[in-house]
This record gives sequence, C-alpha cells and structure tokens, in this order.
Amino acid sequence: MKVPGYDNPICDCGGGIQTAKHVILFCPLYDRDELLEELGTQDYRVITSTPKGLKAVTKWILNKGLLEQFKLYRGG
Repeated sequence: MKVPGYDNPICDCGGGIQTAKHVILFCPLYDRDELLEELGTQDYRVITSTPKGLKAVTKWILNKGLLEQFKLYRGG
C-alpha cells in the first residue's frame, strides 16, 4: 500500500491485487509446486506463521527474484 513508484495495486497477471497471499498461493506467473510440496500445505496461515513455512517461502521469494531490493542476493 502506497509504495512509491507503484500507483496500481493490480498484479501483472491481471488476476487481482498483488498481495503476498496472491503471489504465494494464486498468481499464475510463478511456479509454486515445489514450494507447496515441501510445505505439505496450502494453508496461508501455516505458511506465514511457522518457522518451516517462513523459511521456505522466503527462500522461494528470493530465488524467484520477486523483491527488487534483494536482486543482489541472486547475483542479478
């Protein structure tokens, strides 16, 4: 919300507002099969409130390059 330089909250996929939940569970732009298989759940609360879930989703976000400010992490 109100992120400088981003006036439109709609995801690039056109499927809704680009929230963390949308990106992690629903956005068709990203393959999440391996992530969800590793976690064994699609329960957003479990994914975002357990150490295992947070570690896995953080690694997934970094590896996908979803946050511009962390692009250096991947060497890009």
